[in-house]
Parts: sequence; structure tokens; C-alpha cells
Amino acid sequence: MQHLQSLRDNGLTYLQVLPAFDIATVDEDQDRVADLDDPFSKLCDINPAIRDSEFGADCGTGITLAEAFENARLSGDDKLQALNDYVRMHDSFNWGYDPFHYTASEGSYAVGTDPVERVVQFREMVKALNDMVRCCHR
Repeated sequence: MQHLQSLRDNGLTYLQVLPAFDIATVDEDQDRVADLDDPFSKLCDINPAIRDSEFGADCGTGITLAEAFENARLSGDDKLQALNDYVRMHDSFNWGYDPFHYTASEGSYAVGTDPVERVVQFREMVKALNDMVRCCHR
């Protein structure tokens, strides 16, 4: 909020939150998501097919997923794209333009899993942002 308030103080009058609807291809269960800072072994647990690939040896090395990507990039061949194929459905990166439940807010904007509470929290966020901007630009 401090950063947003600083932007407001410098003339921000509008904020667009997109995408806001429930995203179909974002797995909100963090036990099934492997992000760049996670150990590579987490990806191996989530997507066991990688164990039988050219990356299988990395499953027990203790490197992070980011380090595995850097190693693949440095190899200079098609390894980077091949690794991305194993990660693509298991990371939390997504542009979000594949809504699953229209008018249901995306769980990433909420704390917890209760659907009603998610909607309430999303609406509270939007109201707080709106109140913050309106307070100073009338």
C-alpha cells in the first residue's frame, strides 16, 4: 500500500486489476506448484516424468529450478525449451487470460480457500484501492 500511496501522491488516478476472474490454469495448491526459487527436486516430485528425462540427474542435486534453467541456457542447445516443457503446467506464472469461473475472483488475490471469503477479500481490496485514490483526487 505504501508504494501505491506514493504513486497516488505522484498523480495516479486509476488502477486496473487484470485478470481478476478465477484463472483456469493456475493451480492454487502450492504443494503442486514449483517456482524458480524452489528446489529442483520439488519439480521432480510434482512431475515424475522429468526423472526419466535428460534432467533426471538434477532431481537429487539440491539446485534450485532457477539454477537448472541457467544450466540449460548455458548448454546452448534446445535444453532450455525442453526444461520449460516440464515446468510449464507446474509453475505459478500465468498471464491469466483463461478465466474458468467468470465473476469469481482469482484465489491469488485472497488469503485462504473459502470461496465466499475470497470474494469478500477481493471486494475489500478494490474498495480500499478506490478509497485511497479518491481521497486525494476529487
